[in-house]
Amino acid sequence: MKKLLLAAMVGLPLATGLGAAAVHGAAPGHVGPLRAFLLNLSDRRQALRTDLALTADQQHKLREIVMSHRSEIVAAATPIVDKGRALRAAIAASPEDDAAIRLAGEDLGKAIGDAGVLAAKIRTEARAVLTPDQDQKLDDFRKATDDQIDTLLKELGTP
Repeated sequence: MKKLLLAAMVGLPLATGLGAAAVHGAAPGHVGPLRAFLLNLSDRRQALRTDLALTADQQHKLREIVMSHRSEIVAAATPIVDKGRALRAAIAASPEDDAAIRLAGEDLGKAIGDAGVLAAKIRTEARAVLTPDQDQKLDDFRKATDDQIDTLLKELGTP
C-alpha cells in the first residue's frame, strides 16, 4: 500500500517519459540529480522501515488495514494507470493537440485526487496503530522528501 501511494505521488511525473529521458541522458557511470534522488529515496525508505521498529502486532494490524481496503486500492489505482497511459498517448500524438493533453492531464489529476481521498482514510486508520514517535518519524520522512524534491527541482532548473 505504501509502495503504491509512493509510486503514485513520486512516480507519476516520471510516467510522461521526461524523467526517463533525464535518467538515460546522463553519461555512462554518471549519476545525475534525478537518479541520485531516486537512489537516495530508496535508501531512506529502507532506513525508515528500520527506524519505525514496528512490533509484530503493529505489522499485523497494518496489514489487516491494508487488506481490508485491497479492493478499494485496486479500484483507485486502476484509473491512475489508465489515465496516465492516456496522458502519455496524448503527449506522443502527432500532430500535438494541446487541448487533448490538458484534458488527459485533468482526468489523471481527478483520478489521483480520488485515490488521495482513499489514502487519507487509510492513513487515519493506520496512524491509530502507530506510537507518537513512529508518527513523528513518518512526518519527518515526508518533510525531508519534500525538501529533497525542492532541491532537485532547483538543481534541474540550474544550467
